[in-house]
Amino acid sequence: MKSNRILLVILIVIIIVFVGMAGWLYSGNSKTVKQNNELTNNIASNQATVNKGKAAVLAQQNQATTLQNELTAAQTALAQISVPTSAESIKYDAILFSLAADSQLKITSLSATPASSTQENNNTYQITTFTVNVEGIAPDKIFGSAKDSASYVSATVNNILAYANKIASSPDFSTAEIPSVSITSQASMTDADITSLNNNIAGIIQAGLSADETQGLTADEVAALVQAKLTALKPDQVQALIEQAGLTKPMATITIRVWVLKGA
Repeated sequence: MKSNRILLVILIVIIIVFVGMAGWLYSGNSKTVKQNNELTNNIASNQATVNKGKAAVLAQQNQATTLQNELTAAQTALAQISVPTSAESIKYDAILFSLAADSQLKITSLSATPASSTQENNNTYQITTFTVNVEGIAPDKIFGSAKDSASYVSATVNNILAYANKIASSPDFSTAEIPSVSITSQASMTDADITSLNNNIAGIIQAGLSADETQGLTADEVAALVQAKLTALKPDQVQALIEQAGLTKPMATITIRVWVLKGA
């Protein structure tokens, strides 16, 4: 009987130990599973970040490739364009401005196309086309009648034709041709037009008078003062006034084609 009790006690102890170990093993296993799940989640999150970074790098690489292709295309296009050298451009510009001043004209714009190559009689030429826009300079005296306006228009048109001839005969343009000279000129002004222009000039002068100069003066006295101011002006000042008053001047567009021999 006593022996059975001892066996029962031993059995109970074994069961208690077994249950304790089972609980300990279950607890440890649950903790391990939880850690594994956390680790798995961290790995998945890190992998997503890595994938996102790879996508960003790939996008930047694609953008860089696109930009490089555009740059290469632009460089290729630029290499196919032949333009006058800076020295040549400055040289021609200076000559054209000088000849215009000699002809009593003002250049309003000057441009040159990219040079192009052509073959003529087994020779290679480089052709650059200049486009020059010129206009007459304002007269240094106000018009007194329609005859004055007609003389100005005629003289300015002659100056434009003379300018084109000077370019054609210049040794610096010995290999040039002038395919076109397009002149725009209105008919000479009428007496009414001239009166309107001169009134504009008087208005500009009067607007520049100070209050002290006009204080106490009648309209006729102000008009006389304006006339006195106009009479006292220098020729270049009269030119500036006529220009400001809106005189329409003859103008022209001249095309100049310069040929440069590059070799046989």
